[in-house]
Amino acid sequence: SPLIKDAWTVNELSHELPLARSGREVVEHAQVIAAGAGAARVEPEHLLLSVLSLKNGLAARALQGLGKNLDSSALSTRVGQAIAEAPGRSPVGPAARYVLYNALKEAQLLGHYRVDSLHILLGLLYKGTPTAEQLEKQGLSLYDLRQFMQAPGPGVAGLRRRPLPSLHAAISVSPIFAIPVAGFLGGGVGLFLGPASALIFPLTVLFVVGGWITSVCVHEFLHALVAYLGGDRSVAAAGYLSLNPLTYTNPLLSIVIPLVFVFISGFGLPGGAVYVNSRVLRTRWWETLMSLAGPAGNLIFAIGLIAPFWLGWGGGLTPRTVPFWAALAFLGFVEVSAAIFNLLPLPGIDGFGALNPWLPVDTRVQIARFGSGGLWLLWLLVFWGGGAGLWHAIYQVAELLRIPMGLVSAGRGQLIP
Repeated sequence: SPLIKDAWTVNELSHELPLARSGREVVEHAQVIAAGAGAARVEPEHLLLSVLSLKNGLAARALQGLGKNLDSSALSTRVGQAIAEAPGRSPVGPAARYVLYNALKEAQLLGHYRVDSLHILLGLLYKGTPTAEQLEKQGLSLYDLRQFMQAPGPGVAGLRRRPLPSLHAAISVSPIFAIPVAGFLGGGVGLFLGPASALIFPLTVLFVVGGWITSVCVHEFLHALVAYLGGDRSVAAAGYLSLNPLTYTNPLLSIVIPLVFVFISGFGLPGGAVYVNSRVLRTRWWETLMSLAGPAGNLIFAIGLIAPFWLGWGGGLTPRTVPFWAALAFLGFVEVSAAIFNLLPLPGIDGFGALNPWLPVDTRVQIARFGSGGLWLLWLLVFWGGGAGLWHAIYQVAELLRIPMGLVSAGRGQLIP
């Protein structure tokens, strides 16, 4: 027969209950008290001892405000002795867990998003809880505590702010993501070992293609991550937080066409994006941050590629080592160009997405008719060799980042023999 769980750790409970800092402190302190008393599990009495012995948090403030001095020297001695003798931490038992769920119920009734020490004290007053009668005899009631919670105050106001959602169950790493990463690392190691001339081209292709697809996964993942934190839970259900390149809205626009342009022009162009429901994001700032998160991913990836040059690791080049450093410089340049292109304020591109929530509604409606027209315009511009000023800006940024342009040219030559 299946085992029935009868004990929980704090981390397990935190996946079910949104504990505020003082709420978590109460539970952890109760675990120590229970262990010191020789109890196998935390019971409601241990939670009560913990609440009354901790002098910070809303519970202590409420008891002081209501003139309820429930602490005593006997209690202090008992808690101190239990902590001194504690061999570790006891897990939370079913009765104490029931109290914590009643505390969550109280928090929800009051419009609070996290369980504080005072919510736990409220849970300890529920009928049927072993501690309820003891507290009521000392003149404490649910009504008095609820009234205190509804009064304005900085601690209470903080509980009414919606916390960032938990990422525990939302993020996963798809096995498919290992394919481009393996290509990227395998190609890099092969080039670093000084391959035969005949292997330089395929290894460079493996390194650049694998690296580009990996960076696209990071780019789109960061879009989805910020959107999830901002309020759009649908990105998790769509698989955008799995780093799987096959889950993107349009793999052709996201990966294939930009890769073609990498081979043709040596620049990294933006592609299709994850679908985000911007209407459910908390504020316009979240929409802007979501749009900027993708280019930030390209920039972070680029810095990881070009940092070895800053550290002087590419010095003393020999014919054996040039292929690796050339491919590294080229891919770093591609990522920098991708970050810059993605920041252009053209419809369908991230740069415009960052500005869009701040435009008047009628302007947004008019521009929405263009759809991804800005993306196609940029592709045509690159394909026909236009935008000399833009190319100049990209090269200027590359030089500012100290990317060795001679190696960039050599890397492109390895990719297009």
